[in-house]
Amino acid sequence: MYKVLDIFSGIGGFSLGLEKSGMKTVAFCEINLFCEKVLSKHWPDVPLFHDVTLLGKKDLPQIDVIAGGFPCQDISIAGKKKGINAERSGLWREFARLINEIRPKYAIIENVANLRSQGLARVLKDLWKIGYNAEWHCIPASAVGGLHRRDRIWIIAYPNIFNKERLPFRKKEEESSFGERNKDATNPYCERCNSGQHHRERGYLPDDENRQHSEIQQKRDIGKSGSCKVCQILPDTDQQGLQGCGGLEEISPICTQTQISTYYSLRGVKQWEKEPIEAPRLKNDRLNPDWVEWLMGYPIGWTEGGSFRERIMALGNSVVPLIPEFLGMAIDVKEICMKRESMLLRKEKIQKGVK
Repeated sequence: MYKVLDIFSGIGGFSLGLEKSGMKTVAFCEINLFCEKVLSKHWPDVPLFHDVTLLGKKDLPQIDVIAGGFPCQDISIAGKKKGINAERSGLWREFARLINEIRPKYAIIENVANLRSQGLARVLKDLWKIGYNAEWHCIPASAVGGLHRRDRIWIIAYPNIFNKERLPFRKKEEESSFGERNKDATNPYCERCNSGQHHRERGYLPDDENRQHSEIQQKRDIGKSGSCKVCQILPDTDQQGLQGCGGLEEISPICTQTQISTYYSLRGVKQWEKEPIEAPRLKNDRLNPDWVEWLMGYPIGWTEGGSFRERIMALGNSVVPLIPEFLGMAIDVKEICMKRESMLLRKEKIQKGVK
């Protein structure tokens, strides 16, 4: 069982999903006081650290996976877009520092899709410098069945097994050139990307059949307030971002289109099949936090005990737990395949008389 350090934890969406995939969270790090209360309620026996800048390897047990979404305020299109070096989003450096200190088997990193032009190259460069390769995918909530789009970029990093030395980044590429080179990635008229077909083939949107089903679900009548009110509370981006890997062709991706489509069919449709009667969309003439919990994929009452503002803000900043659950399962499948390949290779060497 992989042991998880959940940083920038929020209300525990990463851990809720990863634990369903078979992992176990052994430590949290979260600075928001309301979110700390939510974490303590659901994981009363798990250590909770307050300040990521003070957290180090010496404070922790063995860690196999570090997971978290570092602050997006300086990256999001809803913010001032100061970039990854600004005060809040600049906390990425603490994420990278902990990966370097702890040397986990995997790191799962989440942020808004706009990271592609506001810091993705920096993240990949920092990972490469400390000896980690990575793959990245834009997986919106709708890709796993959610009734809202909520584009987010997900990065899965792992030790560079082909060269264990800590290497310099292979290409000296500034953030501006990276963003410029990929700025048309979401343009439906961009010949280079071939719009939705390109994105489905590259692995972070459902195939045509599942996508059509998702669109039908999203068009159904679910209340008088309209989806625009949800968008105002849970601001989103219409960018689809990018997908790729560190460029080592010898490594097959952990997360594939087939896996996403399968998970959509097996888990996503069931998760949001029908709206809960006990949690109507509106309560006291405003958005019901219980309903937003259902919309995001949390158990109803997950953030109970906070004010309306605390609950809505915490949910708006959280991840959809089904995506970390999917990624945890994908990592597990990858590990099983790697062990099987290793055993077959060892058997082949023995048969050839090689010790």
